Amino acid sequence: MELSQRGGPHSLDLPLTELEAVVVGEVNENVTLHCGNTSGPRGPVTWYRNNSEPVFLLSSDPSLQPVEPRFSLVNGSSLHIGVLGLQDEGGYTCHEGLNGTRRFPVQLKVASGPDQIEVNISAAGWLPNGTRYTARGSQVDFSCSSGSQPPPMVEWSFHTPSGSESFGKNLTVNCFTLLLMSPNLQGNYTCVAKNLLSGRQREVTTELLVYWSPPSVPRCSAEMPSGSFALKLRCGWDGGYPRPTFLWTEEPGGAVVGKSELGVELLNLSRLSDGKTFKCLGSHIVGPESGASCVVQIRGPSVLSEPMKTCFVGGNVTLTCQVTGAYPFAKIQWLRNLSQPEVVIHPDSHYLITQNGQSSTLTVQNCSRDLDEGYYVCRAENPAGVRAVDIWLSVKEPLNIGGIVGTIVSLLLLGLALVSGLILYYSPVFCWKEEPLLLAELKPGRPHQFDWKSSCETWSVAFSPDGSWFAWSQGHCIVKLIPWPLEEQFIPKGFEAKSRSSKNDTKGRGSPKEKTLDCGLNDGQIKIWEVQTGLLLLNLSGHQDVVRDLSFTPSGSLILVSASRDKTLRIWDLNKHGKQIQVLSGHLQWVYCCSISPDCSMLCSAAGEKSVFLWSMRSYTLIRKLEGHQSSVVSCDFSPDSALLVTASYDTNVIMWDPYTGERLRSLHHTQLEPAMDDSDVHMSSLRSVCFSPEGLYLATVADDRLLRIWALELKAPVAFAPMTNGLCCTFFPHGGVIATGTRDGHVQFWTAPRVLSSLKHLCRKALRSFLTTYQVLALPIPKKMKEFLTYRTF
Repeated sequence: MELSQRGGPHSLDLPLTELEAVVVGEVNENVTLHCGNTSGPRGPVTWYRNNSEPVFLLSSDPSLQPVEPRFSLVNGSSLHIGVLGLQDEGGYTCHEGLNGTRRFPVQLKVASGPDQIEVNISAAGWLPNGTRYTARGSQVDFSCSSGSQPPPMVEWSFHTPSGSESFGKNLTVNCFTLLLMSPNLQGNYTCVAKNLLSGRQREVTTELLVYWSPPSVPRCSAEMPSGSFALKLRCGWDGGYPRPTFLWTEEPGGAVVGKSELGVELLNLSRLSDGKTFKCLGSHIVGPESGASCVVQIRGPSVLSEPMKTCFVGGNVTLTCQVTGAYPFAKIQWLRNLSQPEVVIHPDSHYLITQNGQSSTLTVQNCSRDLDEGYYVCRAENPAGVRAVDIWLSVKEPLNIGGIVGTIVSLLLLGLALVSGLILYYSPVFCWKEEPLLLAELKPGRPHQFDWKSSCETWSVAFSPDGSWFAWSQGHCIVKLIPWPLEEQFIPKGFEAKSRSSKNDTKGRGSPKEKTLDCGLNDGQIKIWEVQTGLLLLNLSGHQDVVRDLSFTPSGSLILVSASRDKTLRIWDLNKHGKQIQVLSGHLQWVYCCSISPDCSMLCSAAGEKSVFLWSMRSYTLIRKLEGHQSSVVSCDFSPDSALLVTASYDTNVIMWDPYTGERLRSLHHTQLEPAMDDSDVHMSSLRSVCFSPEGLYLATVADDRLLRIWALELKAPVAFAPMTNGLCCTFFPHGGVIATGTRDGHVQFWTAPRVLSSLKHLCRKALRSFLTTYQVLALPIPKKMKEFLTYRTF
């Protein structure tokens, strides 16, 4: 056999050939190809690479160099290949020349990988620790790839704490899809890639979590833990996985209060006030993107109770207290107002205390005048504030009704002559005219200098309690004081006063008794004047807008209540140099009117809302809201015995209330006369004012339909009408017989009013109701008909 220097033999005589051997090697590894399985002495050996023609690689002949340094002989016959590459795969042949020429074919297969596996899971996010997650119900695609020669076999498997599950083996498809992810598909997903040629395999395990957001909305709450001086804000958003995170902010403004996974924050009470709002924003990892929120508003308590109760000696009485509007719920305590500080009442055999929600009752058993009569306080406290209401408990001996009525009747009969004499003195013509007559009209002229911001309406007219003065707002911030009865210059012939700019006005200005008070701008200030001298005594500051109404306590204690467009009422003590002692807030509109009951126990306020507020003048707390009107309430007044309250509204109705129980007793509806009194096409319009007559038998109302109406207490229809234009307000002369009205154009008109002698029944009722509340009357052991009459339930 002849061999070329660098090539295969020109002719080969290969009588001896073994079957082809197969050797597997891996890329970058070393491999040895054996020249047959012959043992013993070997002849010369030459290795060839099988291509289209044999290619010389190396020989045992030292004179022949290998084609590459990677090729070498081992044990004189085996081919050693270093750092395998894929290009080395193929057929190799060993030629041996001992005892003839033999050929040994070898097939070399080179395997590569798998070296790196790439796993891709769609519709998934990453946690900071590298764990992947997806949303429940989503579709997730899984794929696995690896560089390998030949292509590997891929197997996916799913592992949970309870076991594992294989998704099958496949040589061509390396991906799959889960259409609807659920919590039971949460676990470890493993992809295994195996090179079937080399047997080498690699695997990658990926943990996949399945999350879902809560299906509901967050719920906010606030509570005051027992014994704590902090408010606990709690935010719950249940039903999701994992737990959401919560951010508490103070609104408006968004100042951060705290952030946590529990949704609980403790706030110092110093940060809290009535109406303060806190917002909880819940965030979940799988959405919604904008989060979900709830709001909690801290509200101070309002306390409602009966202002007065009566108990007979040896009997039992129950005091009730209802707390409304408090959030979080208020702690309710009963206190005895006998000393300062007040003494907390604890339940025992004498006092029984029950509480149902925000309603509490105190039952006093076996009443004793020495021990139990006096003030009791219901106190409600929550983080937004403290409110308290006083309840006066009268303890009386069982009454001898015959003796009481007999005594009252005797006194009233004695006073009847005096009353009749006074009435006849003020009204020589003692009669009731069917229609009110216009006695006089004051028409102010325009001042030389006036504030253009001010208007000319007469919003208020008033008589002094003793009836010696009349005051009216002339407009342009001027209040005029005129002695009563009117002097002749104000009542010329025809019972009509001339304009203030007339020649009679000059004489009037010379009167030492007439006073003109300049009240300044509508800046919320209140000026206190001395009537006799016209001197300014006090200037009360506090209101932030126009003051619409003022009311002194009828007792002469110099306590003043003011009502303003700033939506508040303020209480002033003129005995203490005009000190502001309380601010009453709660109205949402301008406060138009305020009225104090003649017994000085209650205050009513009307603020252009459908309800009126009834306040305690002892504790300056809200007793109750009276609801029943369908439009804004603008006027209110108490009856002379404090037993009735009337309110007038733009809904054209006057409602008569029992202020002690809040019961609606009667409605007086204003209907247009047919035909209209002035033959004009006037539509039914708003009520402006309502007031009681001094004896309590009549009401007067002024409305935009150009009518002054007079109503008898026992009747549902007016008993008299008078035509007037642009009426705004009205009031009775304290001793009866005259009604004063103010108009939109600044005029004041004086009308005749009913002069009647009150019935003995009414005088008795008025005398009793001046010191007995509705509850006290109902507790009397008297016939039902008498109770109905005394409580005005016989309408």
